[in-house]
Amino acid sequence: MTLNLQVLAQNRNALLLAEVAAWLHMFGKFHEGFLRGEHNLDIQIPPDLVQSYSLLGNLLQQDWTSQVWKCLGIPELGAEGLSIFSLIEKHRTINAPTGLQRLMQDAHGRGSGTEKGALERFFPEQEETVFLSTSLGYEPSQPIDLEMLKCKRQKLYQFLEEKIQVLSNSYNSVNWRDFRGEFIDMMKVFCLSVADTRRPINDVTVFDQTAASVAFFKAALAQNLLLGWYEPKQKDVSQKYHWRILRVGLNGLEFLGKAARVSDLLARKELFKNVLDEVRQLLEVEYPLGMEVYRDENGSLFIVPDAANLLDAQADGWPLRNRLQEIAKDKLNLEASFTLELSERTRNMLLFGRLVAQETPSPAPSPEWLQDLEQDWKDQDKELCTVCGLHPQGPGSKALSRNVCNACEQRRKDRSKTWLQNLDTTIWIDEIADNNGKLALIVGRFGVETWLTGEALSTVVSFEPSRHKVKGTKKKQTFEFEFDYSNFLQDIKRLLDSKGRIDTSTLLDKLLPEDYQRVGDTFIETYDFYVGDSDLSRPNRETHLFALALMRQQPSPARLRRVWETTRAFWQAVLPTDGAADRQQSLVGQNVRWPEMRLVIVPQNGVPRGVVPHHTYDLIVNNVAVSVVWDGQRFL
Repeated sequence: MTLNLQVLAQNRNALLLAEVAAWLHMFGKFHEGFLRGEHNLDIQIPPDLVQSYSLLGNLLQQDWTSQVWKCLGIPELGAEGLSIFSLIEKHRTINAPTGLQRLMQDAHGRGSGTEKGALERFFPEQEETVFLSTSLGYEPSQPIDLEMLKCKRQKLYQFLEEKIQVLSNSYNSVNWRDFRGEFIDMMKVFCLSVADTRRPINDVTVFDQTAASVAFFKAALAQNLLLGWYEPKQKDVSQKYHWRILRVGLNGLEFLGKAARVSDLLARKELFKNVLDEVRQLLEVEYPLGMEVYRDENGSLFIVPDAANLLDAQADGWPLRNRLQEIAKDKLNLEASFTLELSERTRNMLLFGRLVAQETPSPAPSPEWLQDLEQDWKDQDKELCTVCGLHPQGPGSKALSRNVCNACEQRRKDRSKTWLQNLDTTIWIDEIADNNGKLALIVGRFGVETWLTGEALSTVVSFEPSRHKVKGTKKKQTFEFEFDYSNFLQDIKRLLDSKGRIDTSTLLDKLLPEDYQRVGDTFIETYDFYVGDSDLSRPNRETHLFALALMRQQPSPARLRRVWETTRAFWQAVLPTDGAADRQQSLVGQNVRWPEMRLVIVPQNGVPRGVVPHHTYDLIVNNVAVSVVWDGQRFL
């Protein structure tokens, strides 16, 4: 059956309103009270919000949203009477009363619950002060600043009151592209606090956890519109919701490497960013079927519904793959087509790292585009463009003089003009060269592939494996027992061999949470629950794999996201940006002296003949060529 994405476009308002609600499904965690131990704030509307922002409190609790969600036409969602708060209060409830709430709970479980692991009840709470650790467990010297958090929270409430009121009054006419961009930018404030205060799982932020849940929730809703209702509450893990990962990109480093000048490289970098932004707009807003969860120099990865033929789905009469390739064709001027890859169905994010690490082909036009290229060369007696190596040089005089095609010349346009507005930066190689005209290009890269596949997280334990006393609680009774890793392995081996039930006298019974019995009647079913749907799955069941599944730091979607987000944030901290204050705070800005002034030359006899604003020239002074730019009134 060929899917039709038009049903998503027709229900855009309802789908994107549900996405907004999902972003808020546990916003109570972003509260200093949560860090002080009020751990039920995530299923409440904080009391101080109700007192100080009564309009926001009413908008969250009133059922105006149900009128929008009923338009989805799926009775099983039970949208009647539902509010944004309905998703907040039931996001931890497995037996939630409505289908929409159960979808939220399932998505939250994959985005949040999987990062804690089976031994979470033995993780110690942070007392008095709470630290947010890095993705590798390093805690800074300063804890989370509660006053800062309170200030940010008040600004968040003000923002939400304004934006949700706009939605309640005019959701039919909202510009979703602008609204979502501003809304998600504000949600990034969640990065400042932890999703869980216990060690060692205080390495995941509220934003990491929320973003993962939103992606799964959005994909599940789209799947219900495309394929019909599917109940999220399933006892058999293999029957629960799955999703796929869509990769859209090209070999970005090769694409950038075609640049002949710094201005070309910067132009191509900006161009590729804009192309990926257009793809994101198509998949997140125009046809709300997924969410971008990763981007690097080679492209983007999206969480999308579990539909094997998704790339063949019709989008305004075109297969989705064609719509995506048209973006590449139009924006990249036939230079390169996208590499499109839809993963196998999965219920974890471990395919994510495999797709990131996979090599992409060299940038090249699609074979179907060769006819268009042939038209470019028809009746042309020109040399090849020195930048793209695809189109003929010209026909514009400026492009011909620079040995490039019109498209590559157009990409250079205004680069010098932009630089003139920010003279503390540079786009000129000779400005960064030494006295001999030489320069060094420093390239850095993080090798995060094994982290993104979850493999490296198997080297990080969340539970101390040495012999020690452990305090536990079961059936509301607190007790103390001796943990010994050797005995633990013996229990697992004996149960695997016997294929029987977990005996209450075993160490394993003390370690597993109280509700593990719901997994199945035998240990084999328990083993398959913890190991079978993970990267540890093997053809044969092995003792140490079950122990590792319980004791390692879990490779959850939120944790994997924190790893790559950390490496991205590193480069932002190291490299200078356009703002002067940011440059001084960056590592480069602190160690490299910036030019304090530039030489300005103003001609006494007016504008020199033939000079053009924003063009570069060599000014010959005593047989020395000085590189200058004419800004319309002066040389710099």
